[in-house]
Order: sequence, then structure tokens, then C-alpha cells
Amino acid sequence: MNTETYEQEIDLKDLFFYLLYRWRLLLLAALVGAAALAGVKVVKEKSAGADAEVEIASDYQQLLDEYETEKQMLEQSVEQIQASINAQNQYILTAPYMQINPYEEYYATADFLVETQGKSAEGEMRNLIQAYKNALMNGAYLNQFAKSQDLEVRYVRELLSVSGNDMTDGTMGSTYMWMDALDERSHQGILTVSVIGPDEKLVNTILDGLNDEVLLLQDELGTSIAAHSIQQLRTSVVTQVDTNALDRQQKIRNYVTTLDKNLTDTEKTLKDLKKPDSSEVIVPASGVNKKDVVKYAILGFLAGGFVVVVCLGGYYIMNDKVTSEKEIKNRFATKELGTFSRLPKKRAFDFIDAWLRRLAGDDIYVEDDAVYDMIEANIRNYAGEKKHLLITGMAADAPMERVSGKLNADLSEFNLETGRDMISRAAVRRQLAECDGIVLVEEKGVSRYSLVQQELELAKDMGIEVLGVIVV
Repeated sequence: MNTETYEQEIDLKDLFFYLLYRWRLLLLAALVGAAALAGVKVVKEKSAGADAEVEIASDYQQLLDEYETEKQMLEQSVEQIQASINAQNQYILTAPYMQINPYEEYYATADFLVETQGKSAEGEMRNLIQAYKNALMNGAYLNQFAKSQDLEVRYVRELLSVSGNDMTDGTMGSTYMWMDALDERSHQGILTVSVIGPDEKLVNTILDGLNDEVLLLQDELGTSIAAHSIQQLRTSVVTQVDTNALDRQQKIRNYVTTLDKNLTDTEKTLKDLKKPDSSEVIVPASGVNKKDVVKYAILGFLAGGFVVVVCLGGYYIMNDKVTSEKEIKNRFATKELGTFSRLPKKRAFDFIDAWLRRLAGDDIYVEDDAVYDMIEANIRNYAGEKKHLLITGMAADAPMERVSGKLNADLSEFNLETGRDMISRAAVRRQLAECDGIVLVEEKGVSRYSLVQQELELAKDMGIEVLGVIVV
């Protein structure tokens, strides 16, 4: 028996529209998949809903507590920074120290000689110098002067410096200087009072007040500590360049700039701080997270549709039944004598089916009479001198009889015989041996490509020409 290998090619367009024509099945499967996965998610969520809600509520409370703590800290930081800025600005505007020109600083100083008598004068001298220093730096005079100038006492105190010299052990910076008298019982110390300021009037006023305060303190300290004498040795007012003041003033102003930046950053952080949203954290009382259910429904929808697409695609590829005249023509390279059109069934939403048929080019309907005319013309053209023809194929009995009856009536010049299924019926094969040509009649959804191939091979083995195929 002669065998020939026929190529089977899958037209992706045909496959695509084969799937689209079954959109109802795809949609149903997608909806079933969506309902199934969403239902599974709902059941699963509800089973653990109560425990999850308690746990998540606890987590939310923790987040809320952390938010409140952080908010309170930021608010306190804003208040503290703002208070520091206000204090620094007030200091810069009102403090005499910040009004000093470091390149022309007024510097006033006065030296006082303190003298005691007696064997214990050395120890008493230390106490006297320290007492003068404490009294001058914290005495009533500074409070009165600051009040008269509408200043804070600390602003005035930072302009003062009270010190003494100690030469007894060869070092500097002690509160007094011990000096030998001729009788070795007289002890002397130097008390130095210094004042800096932005103008000469201010430093003179403060220094004069301190000089008066020193004289007033003599009687008080002479009674409480030791008898002594004190006298002013010298006083002077000069201008000087004070680089230390320049550095300190610059640091204070830079510090204000830094505070302003910190305040801006802290306020922005406080503004951007968001209170935890309970609706985004706590699961509803039903224990179902709607977003998760929707997500699972979408996944189920896609999965259901995908499964059906795979199944339909596999069925389309593996299916052996005849689906179109185009496939017979492409696979077996046979002539198409004619194809009968089928009116689509009336179904719900059939306008979608009509639209798909227009896209695929399958919306053309040809009347049966026109198809028969085409078949008869093709048979006359292809038959030539062959007048004895066999109408056979794998179509069902009813369409086979209908087609053969019509052709016998219209093609009276031909000797037409009819015999269905020459593959399994010996009688039909005997008819085939006596004929000059064959006309195959195949039915969509009934005939099989494998049997059509056997029919063609059998005809070829017997040397009988197949004029073409009629598809019903």
C-alpha cells in the first residue's frame, strides 16, 4: 500500500478564534475559578479571624503608643529648641558683651593693695582675697546696676574679672601675692578688678561702682575675717583687640543658625509623622480582608480561564475530527469542490459571536443552491473525460444521500454511484474499482482526518483520481 506523509500545520489564527468562539465557556470557567479561590480565602480567613484580629489590634496599639511617644518627644524638642533660639536672640540683642567690637574693646582695670599684720596673716590673706572676689562677683552692687540698666545680672557679670597674684611658690594665678615686710609679720596681696565693654562710659561706670564696693567691703571683711587695710594703687582704661571675644561672638551666632536648622528639621519631621490608620491594620469583625479576597478572586479568574484555554488548545491540536475545509485543503492538498454554510444557532449575547465571526472572516453565508452550482461546475471542470464517478466519504448517511441525490439529478451526463465509507466496506471498494474518479463528501464534526488520509491513499494505490472534497 502506498503511504504518503502529510504535513499538519497549526494556524495560530484559527486556534485563536477557536478559543474566542468558546468565550462563554472561558468566562464560566474564569468565574468558577474566581469564586472557588475567593471562597477558599474567605473560609481560611474566617477560621483564623478572631485570633488574627486580637493580635493585629495589639500590634496597632503598640504602633499607636510608639507614635504618641515619638510625637511627644518631637513636640518637646520643638519647644526646647524654640526657647533656646529665643534666649540666644535675646542675648545677642541685649547683652553688652555681644555689642563689643572685638577690634576696639574697652578694657578698664584697677589694682588694690591688701595688707594684714600678724603671724597668721598669710592664711588670712588668702581668705580675704577670696572673700573680696566672691563679694564683688555676687554682691548687691551688680544686682542694682543690672536693674538700673534693664539687664540681667549674668549679662553684667560676664564683663567682670576679679583675680590676684601669688608669688610665694613661684606660680601665677593664686588669689594673692605674699610680700615680706621688714618685721616679717606684714603680708600684702594684690587684688585686680577688670571690666570689658562696648564703650568707655559703661566700663568706667561699672569700675567706679566696684571701687566703691571694695571700700564698703573693707569694714565688713575686717570684722568677719581679719583686720586689714586696702588701697587703690592704679586704674586705667584702654582699648584692645580681643580675638577671644571675636571667636565667642561668632560661635554664638553660628549656634543660633544651627538651632534654626534643627528647628526646621524637627518641625518637618513632626509634620510628616503620620498616625497609624486602624482601617489599614485591623481586620474587620468578619475576619476577612477584602483586599486579599479580591486578589484571590482575580487570581482564580485568571487561573480558571487559563486552565480552560490549555484544555481547549490541547483538544484542538489532538482532535482528529474535521473542523474546516481549509484544514483539509492545507493538510492533504486536495481540491475543494464546495462547502456548505451553516447558520449559527441563536444564543444569548449572539451579537458577540457575530462580531467574532466578522473578525475571523467567517460571517459569509452562501445559499445551498449556489453551493450546488459551484460543485457541479467544479466537477465538470475537473472530471474531463471521466464520466463514471463514485461519491463516497465519511459523512453521515443523511447528508451523503442529500448531496448524491442532488448531483445525480443535475449531472445527468455523468454515471454517478454512491457508497459511504470505502475504508471499512468491501462493497464500496468494489464500486471504486469500476469508477474513473472519486468525489469525497466529508462532514464537519463527523469525518476524521486520519480516515480522509486513508481514503486518499487507497485511491492513489488504485490509481483513481480524487476530483475534490465536498464539506457539509
